[in-house]
Amino acid sequence: MKLTLLRHAKAVPALSGIDDHARPLNERGRRAAGQVGIETAGARPDLVLCSTAARTRETWAILSQAWDLMPPALMEEALYLAEPEALLRRLRRLSPDVGHVWLIGHNPGLHDLANRLAQTADGIGPVGNFPTAARARIEFDGAGWNELGHVPVRWLDLCTPERD
Repeated sequence: MKLTLLRHAKAVPALSGIDDHARPLNERGRRAAGQVGIETAGARPDLVLCSTAARTRETWAILSQAWDLMPPALMEEALYLAEPEALLRRLRRLSPDVGHVWLIGHNPGLHDLANRLAQTADGIGPVGNFPTAARARIEFDGAGWNELGHVPVRWLDLCTPERD
């Protein structure tokens, strides 16, 4: 089983009177999302789980433009600013038929989940930084997603975007 955690790309600042859920990407974020799409075009998952926030949906919409085949994508309100335990519970409910899933969400939940999973990987210390548009890929052997967090994982990579 393979899991890719992707933090949304850079959004416009949180401002008084603007609903956080509705914040779109800024120009740097749109460029970063496009770059993620180019870099991952050959790594098509079986399923994408995405928060319903504007910045996560826009990240997915932009990056997926570089892909030839589109996987099914579920936009889920419960993923918006979800805590790591809630994210883990959602992943554990996936069918064992789903071999590779992308989870597009927010910090601190994604960063905390990456750190929790890194604890079960040999030679991996804490994930020190998980900036916007960062992605982490792990894999694990098991009978199903319900074992995630209970069995050792292999850390494949951690990619962070280049700054302008």
